[in-house]
Amino acid sequence: MNYDLISLNTVMNPDPKLGGLSFVESQRDIPFSIQRVYCIYKTEENQHRGFHAHKKNWQLLFCPYGAVEIILSDGVDSETVTLDEPSKGLVLHPGLWREMIWKHDDSVLCVAASEYYDPDEYIRDYDEFLKYKNVTTDEIKWGGVNRLDYLDNYLQGSRMLCFPGINEKAQKSFEVKGVRDVPFEIRRIFYIFGKGNVGLVRGKHANRNSEFVLFNVSGKSKVKTIDENRKEVIYELNQPREAVYLPRMTWKEMYDFTEDSVLMVLTNEYYDPEEYIRSFNDYVKEIKSVMENENGYRNCCIEENV
Repeated sequence: MNYDLISLNTVMNPDPKLGGLSFVESQRDIPFSIQRVYCIYKTEENQHRGFHAHKKNWQLLFCPYGAVEIILSDGVDSETVTLDEPSKGLVLHPGLWREMIWKHDDSVLCVAASEYYDPDEYIRDYDEFLKYKNVTTDEIKWGGVNRLDYLDNYLQGSRMLCFPGINEKAQKSFEVKGVRDVPFEIRRIFYIFGKGNVGLVRGKHANRNSEFVLFNVSGKSKVKTIDENRKEVIYELNQPREAVYLPRMTWKEMYDFTEDSVLMVLTNEYYDPEEYIRSFNDYVKEIKSVMENENGYRNCCIEENV
């Protein structure tokens, strides 16, 4: 059957009960680009969802909080996979029928998909599904993305976003489309989970190239940004559909985690330790240098055009 059960890259606290951080990178850890991410939350135990297949959509399913059972069929055989650990991921190839069953109240199911939402791409009748069970991956299309200018992106500043619901029937769910709902192509997803974050301050760094979108799919947390003049802005993340966008070169700190908090982050870059600035003083020097150089370049261009 065309699926892969994978272990997401995970860094755990010394005591596993305290949680950790899991991440996945598109086209490295999974064999497709991430065009869309959606999450289903606040769902009651024994709730059944799914009942469809996809003609060309690759998907990664993971459960960062609680447990969800996935029943799969290729038209001949059926198998069941239970997602009950934040580090467990299920890669579904196109052409698999699936049904999802929530095993605990408030479990969260997240899906990273290779395609934007297209109702014509779904197969919602099982007899029709049998006709498509031999679908190959050759039809998958890859989208492009226009990069935002470094300084213009920085000057936009951080801001709150509200993600759209999937549809009226799918309450307590939302979707995030790369390039459309967020201003970048999604290359990496990571999430911070577990009781070990209570009382801690995470982050405390800036990134030279990475843009971020942060949101809580379970519980609550806060995000603080600090600019080069030490001006602070605090964002409260307590609704899964509400997120904060952080452009590159933003100093960030995450804190006030509840025990059930799962803070999810989408970003445009693969992990690279060299693009992190972990000293606030170094951050201030670098961002001021960038702004001075950019202003000098712009003034020069204006003078040349006079």
